Amino acid sequence: MLSVQRKLSYFVLIIVCIYLNTSLTSEPENPLIGKCYQCSSSDAKCIEDLANLSKDCSDSSFNRCFTKIDDDGVVTRGCLPKDSTESEGVNYKPCLGDNCNNHTICKMCTEEHEDCFKIDDNNKYNVICDADAQCFSKLINKKVAKGCATSSTCTKDEECVVCTGGICNTGLFPKDRRSCHKCEGQNCDNVTEEMRNYCKNYVKDDHCYTYGDSEQNMQRGCVSDESSNPCPAGGADAKCRTCNDKLNCNDTPYKIHQELKCIKCSYSKDKEQDKNCMDAQNSNKAEACSEKIPFYAKEWCFTHKTSDSFQRGCLYDRMQTEDECNVDNGCTTCNDADGCNREKVSSDFTCIACRSDENPKCRNEANTLPGIKCRTESSLDERCFFGTWRNVVIRGCYVDADERMQYVCADKANPQCSVCEKSNCNIKQIPSNANIFYALSLEWLLFITVFYAVVTH
Repeated sequence: MLSVQRKLSYFVLIIVCIYLNTSLTSEPENPLIGKCYQCSSSDAKCIEDLANLSKDCSDSSFNRCFTKIDDDGVVTRGCLPKDSTESEGVNYKPCLGDNCNNHTICKMCTEEHEDCFKIDDNNKYNVICDADAQCFSKLINKKVAKGCATSSTCTKDEECVVCTGGICNTGLFPKDRRSCHKCEGQNCDNVTEEMRNYCKNYVKDDHCYTYGDSEQNMQRGCVSDESSNPCPAGGADAKCRTCNDKLNCNDTPYKIHQELKCIKCSYSKDKEQDKNCMDAQNSNKAEACSEKIPFYAKEWCFTHKTSDSFQRGCLYDRMQTEDECNVDNGCTTCNDADGCNREKVSSDFTCIACRSDENPKCRNEANTLPGIKCRTESSLDERCFFGTWRNVVIRGCYVDADERMQYVCADKANPQCSVCEKSNCNIKQIPSNANIFYALSLEWLLFITVFYAVVTH
C-alpha cells in the first residue's frame, strides 16, 4: 500500500514539475501592451511633440503599437489589435513595447518634385523614420531633396542641413532662395502678388528679370530658369533688365518715367526771341522729361542744329528712337548728368574770306586759300558769299555781312554777288572783266573797306 502511494506522489510531482517548467520558460502568445502614443496629425503635436499623447490601450485585445501614414499623408499613431494582419512597410510601422511608436516623421521628396524646396503642407511627402532619426534637406544640381538623415547624408562640401524634430525639414530651402514675379504675355505689364514665386532652381546670388518688346508682350521670372528664359545669365539682349536688390524686384512696367533732366529750348530763323538757345545754358534750369520710355531704353538729352532751326531737349520727347539723332543730321546726345546738353554750340563751318585788292589769289585762286570760321558763331545761317564791287572781289561768311550786302547777295537775279551753303564753297573764279553791278555810293565803299578789313585781318 505504501508503495502505491509513493508511486502516486512521484507521478503528481512529475506532472507539477512539467507544468511549472512549461509555464516559466515559454512566452505568452499575446503579451499585453499597456500604453501607446495615440493621435492623428490633425493635431500638430502628433508629429512634433508626443510628450502628452501617451494613453492606455483600452483592453487586452491590443498587443502592439503602430505608426501609420495613409494615402493622404495623414499620420496616425495608436494601439494595434492582436488580430491585425497588415504587413510592415514604408508607411506602416508596428512595434512591441510601451510607447514604442515614437517614430520621427520627416518630409521625403527628391529633385524630381518641383515643390520639394518649399513644401510646407503638414501632410504632403510625410515618411516614417526611426525613433531617433533626424531629417535632412540637401541641394543637388540646383534642386532639393529631403528625407530621413543618416550619418553619411551630409558632407562638408555640400549645401545640406540636418535637423531634429518631427517634419523639421519643412519650408523653404535654402533660406536665401530668390523670389521673383513670374508671368508672361499681355497681362504681365502690371504685376500682382499672385505672380510672386520662389525660383525653382537655386543659384547663389540669383537675379530676377524683366523682358519686353511691348506692353502686350512681356515676360518676368528668375535668371536661373532653364526653360523659356529670354534673359539667361550672361545674356546680352538689350530688352532684358535684371535685379536682385530685394525680393520680387522685377516689378518694373514696360514704360517708365525718365529720371534725367535736360535743357529745353528752341530757336528758328523766324523766332528771334529764342536766339540765345544756342549760347551756353545754366544746367540748374534743366527740366524733367515728359514722355515715358521703355524700361530698357537709355535716357538722352539732345542738341539738334539744322540750317533753319536749333533745339535742345529730351530725345524721346521729340523722337521715337535713339537712331533719329545722329551726327549726320546735326544731332548729338548726352546722358552723363542733368542738363548735360547745356554747352554753347560752336560751328566748324568756314568760308574763304579775302579781298582781291589785298590778296591777288582772291580772284581766281581762292581754292588755294584756307577757310576761316565766321565771326558770328551762334548762328543757323551757314552760307558763304562771293561778289565784285568796283572790280574788287570780296569773299566771306554771309552771316558776317551787313544787311544791305546780304540783301544784294541773296537776290538770285543779281549777278553782282552769289551765296553757297557748304564750307569753303565760295571759291568760284571771277574774271576781272566780268559784267558786274558797281556800288554807286560812298556809303557802300566805306562799308566794304571797313567791314572786310576786320574779316580778313
